[in-house]
Amino acid sequence: LWVLSEALIPRGKGYDFNQALMDFGAMMCTARKPTCLLCPMRNICLTISSDEK
Repeated sequence: LWVLSEALIPRGKGYDFNQALMDFGAMMCTARKPTCLLCPMRNICLTISSDEK
């Protein structure tokens, strides 16, 4: 996981990346009206894959 995170997140930007990911989730992954069909992370989403089973 460290190798992957180092490849994806610019050095010194971990806080910004994590904050952006939390903001993204707060907008897209709402409990009452999730926007799964519009989500660019749909193909790797663990919630969608568990709901489809």
